Amino acid sequence: MAATEISNFSGVWWRISLPPGWSARQDEECVTFQGDPPIGALQISSARKSEGVVTDEDLMEFGASKKAHLSPATHDRFSGFCAEYCKDGRSWNEWWLRCGDLLVYVTYNVELGSEEAERNAVTKIVASLKPASNV
Repeated sequence: MAATEISNFSGVWWRISLPPGWSARQDEECVTFQGDPPIGALQISSARKSEGVVTDEDLMEFGASKKAHLSPATHDRFSGFCAEYCKDGRSWNEWWLRCGDLLVYVTYNVELGSEEAERNAVTKIVASLKPASNV
């Protein structure tokens, strides 16, 4: 899918609102969002649990390597954990979020020194995350 200017984006199981100038590129593993000009990359992927609801313990398994850095996170009907750290010259933010049987994994990475450039936009995008109407 070619990058297009959009203000809202709907995945199969989730949706978000994008600020003006942000575009989306979808592939098999995730959707990548970038501002114009592109500074960092925000990526979202999701999965459904086949039986039962996603639990905090499920999320902890996904974020196990970041366990020392995990903080609680709540966005609309989603709850879970987030982590912020630096690695290989980049600043990283990760969110492991759940709503019912839906798990959403969000990452944002940007070159060190540019962390503040898109912080407000990324915060608003993640805060706009909602389950699709079929969840």
